[in-house]
Amino acid sequence: MASGRRSESGGHQSSTQADVRHRDSSRVTRDIGYAILAAEGFETTDEVVFGEPSDLILLGVRTLEGFSVTVDNVGHELEQLGPHGGGC
Repeated sequence: MASGRRSESGGHQSSTQADVRHRDSSRVTRDIGYAILAAEGFETTDEVVFGEPSDLILLGVRTLEGFSVTVDNVGHELEQLGPHGGGC
């Protein structure tokens, strides 16, 4: 989920809504739309679920692929993939 914090340009505009299931199996309704995402110097655009302030912020596999990075599970940071990315 992406943070629901508003950007300086006026916030987000959702294209639809969806029911989302939390880890505890509870269900909530959240806005879905497109966003520019940036983390640790990487940037991409993706379709996201806009979370509430109490929700966890999660980066999905599509966002990581857009950043062209992998996650270093030991160092707890994003690592740039080689010049051809991680796919075929």
